[in-house]
Amino acid sequence: MAGRGFSAKQTSMPDGLYERDILVWSQHQADLLRRLGAGNG
Repeated sequence: MAGRGFSAKQTSMPDGLYERDILVWSQHQADLLRRLGAGNG
């Protein structure tokens, strides 16, 4: 993909948004893994 560069533009996020998003994502992943482990996936 030559010619398709990505800029390293810094964007600011509200305080704690990243941490909350990661927490929600990780809880969702844990739920999916529990369901797969129980044979419900």
